[in-house]
Amino acid sequence: MKRKYLLSVLVAVLVIAAMLLPACGEDEATPAPTAGPTGTAAPGETATATPKETPTVQQAAKVYKWTAQGLPSPGTWSFDTGIAEFCNKVDILTDGQVQITPFGPGGIVPFDETRDAVSTGTLSCALWWTCYDVGARPVTALFGTAPFGFNSNQEYQDWFDHWGGLELANECYNDWGIIVPCVHSTGAAQIAGQTTKEYKSYQEMDGCIFRSSALAAEVLQSVGLETIFLPAAELFTAIERGVIDVVEYAGPNWNYRSAYHEVAPFVLGPGWHEPASASMLLVNEDVWNELPENLQTKIIAANAWYVSFGSGLNRHEDIWALGEMRKYGCTFNRLPDRDLQILYDAWLEIAAEKSADDPLFKKVFDSQQEYKALLADITAFNWDLSFTRSEQPLPKIITEKASWE
Repeated sequence: MKRKYLLSVLVAVLVIAAMLLPACGEDEATPAPTAGPTGTAAPGETATATPKETPTVQQAAKVYKWTAQGLPSPGTWSFDTGIAEFCNKVDILTDGQVQITPFGPGGIVPFDETRDAVSTGTLSCALWWTCYDVGARPVTALFGTAPFGFNSNQEYQDWFDHWGGLELANECYNDWGIIVPCVHSTGAAQIAGQTTKEYKSYQEMDGCIFRSSALAAEVLQSVGLETIFLPAAELFTAIERGVIDVVEYAGPNWNYRSAYHEVAPFVLGPGWHEPASASMLLVNEDVWNELPENLQTKIIAANAWYVSFGSGLNRHEDIWALGEMRKYGCTFNRLPDRDLQILYDAWLEIAAEKSADDPLFKKVFDSQQEYKALLADITAFNWDLSFTRSEQPLPKIITEKASWE
């Protein structure tokens, strides 16, 4: 009896198992709980499924193609290691979403139409020295350089980045429909002029014609010297043929690579007219605003690389070029203090006149002077690490009013 009973129970179990087997077959999966708002259904709950739209085709990122016109020509040191490398870094940082094709001066529009072309959108952007806009509005020159201005490119960059300089630049250029997202101050040492024969003072150069530009030219004219502006491409021939007597262009490495030492081996310093210089990225306002914020930030990051790399490279190349000029046999002279004082006084008078004519000029000039005063305080505190340091602030060049008359 016991064996029959066990057999009956076993048969019953097998029958029940056979009835349940189709419910767990391969043709019908057990439904999983539907995810709620946080991605997981609450225990004991059955959520209602909301179908998600899964794109079948990945949308490609939009590519922004810009044209940029700059100052140096393709194939030159400053173009290949400067503008072209900046554009390359933008391409890399944006993963190819912003592609800037650089052109040299006149590559798309005539050189003197560069700013207007950015304003109208003919150019997407320009790597530009704002001193060339001085004819349109004198205050623009203060964003490129200023006579007796900042003592180094680092001071200039600090003013732009931390003392409101960039905001002031935009206050000016926004009126033309242009955004200035970033500035790169990479200028180092400047040469006051190179001549075919030796001069040790501007006073000796009465009747000479200076190649000069922007505010520096106004200062020279105000003390009775004659100036003319010529583009860089014409300067070697101009000094060689006597069209000009003094070629003032840039720093040692730019001048040396332009071979001015071959026709004008007498070198004057210091570069009072451009102790520090800065260039800007000018971008058409509509073009800039079209970019997503993350791409705008990456362009500014590429410029930060340009500032760091360019500043160091300029100093490195200036050291090399000065050595080469000495090997060539160039003669170096420093302008006397009296010359510098005359020029400095003339500059302050010109700045006062322009400040009276244009409130923005006054605003920018005063801002720069204020920051320079703060820098002088730091310099006086720690200007010399030798044991013979002076405990007094550095004196003015000379104290009495100077004159060449």
